[in-house]
Amino acid sequence: FRGGKDQGPGAMIERLWRSLGIERRKVVEYVKQCNRKGTIAGVKHAYLLGVADPTNELLKGQIFLPGMGKENGVRDRVFITRSPCVEAQDGRLVRVVQSKPKRMQKKNWAFLNQFPFGIVIFGPPIGQTTPLPTLIANGDLDGDAFFVCWDDTIVRSVKSAPRLTAARCKLVPSSTSPRSEETWLYAAQDVMRDVDWFVDIKTLNGRLWGASKRTADQSSRFMNDPTAAQLAKAYKLSLDLAK
Repeated sequence: FRGGKDQGPGAMIERLWRSLGIERRKVVEYVKQCNRKGTIAGVKHAYLLGVADPTNELLKGQIFLPGMGKENGVRDRVFITRSPCVEAQDGRLVRVVQSKPKRMQKKNWAFLNQFPFGIVIFGPPIGQTTPLPTLIANGDLDGDAFFVCWDDTIVRSVKSAPRLTAARCKLVPSSTSPRSEETWLYAAQDVMRDVDWFVDIKTLNGRLWGASKRTADQSSRFMNDPTAAQLAKAYKLSLDLAK
């Protein structure tokens, strides 16, 4: 959960929700619900560590939330994203596995259920497709925390989240990968020594993020505004440059 006095989802998530068709009054009500004094019962979201399914027997394209189920208010779908979420397509509705899949061994189902609340376990992709975490704001499973919301009003109000379809993932052969070159380490060291370059990239990150945010906030289409969307894409590219 978020620390500090404000237990709401934060401005970035709220902007994403508005971009996905959730009415302002519903977003405001959920934020108020999260911040009711003396209780956290209204907080129906959390940042969970993403991990791969160790059994490889979960249903394709679905997730499992240890420690959560129908008794905790989690239905068959949840809203999920990760930070930074600057494009409308960064938010997804994902199905949740709530009972043992037919093909899963009982011992493996018991194994998954022994994990405590705090992680989101991703099932395999649908066929030879893009892994599910990658479809969620280009996430991965090397330590990324995913924002998961199971509030029924929020989940039912999402109107335009992209469906999880069999999006193809084009693999780059290892022989053409930049890291396969013998000189990649020296090239990386040259970049790391260029302090001014890093400062310039960080400045560019901030300016693109600010411009994207302002444009989305000033438009009735929010993140779906064409200019805001282009600025968001440029911001993401600038983040990759800084890596």
